[in-house]
Amino acid sequence: MIYSDLHIHSSYSDGKLSPKEIIQIAKTSNIKCISITDHDSISSQLQLNSLDPSVKIINGIELSSEYCGYEIHFLGYFIDINNSELNNQLKIIQNARIERVHSIINKLKS
Repeated sequence: MIYSDLHIHSSYSDGKLSPKEIIQIAKTSNIKCISITDHDSISSQLQLNSLDPSVKIINGIELSSEYCGYEIHFLGYFIDINNSELNNQLKIIQNARIERVHSIINKLKS
């Protein structure tokens, strides 16, 4: 039996399921504890704690960075989703990602 799954991506990142669907699957699979660790986003966390108290939620995130030319990912758990410094940095990262996508689209158009 799987007691927990601490590395899940939702539709707020590169997953396909909403936080609500993830909770439902965890409950029907008898998983007692989960952490949704979306890439550079805590948007799913805002929904989770109000969905189903029978599944323990650990606030999490997967942060992307670069080291020596390699993309690396860090998992963070028990994060404070109300931390203004964290939220400001995530907005910067997300805006940069949007700009990158626009740049790619423009290059493909030309």
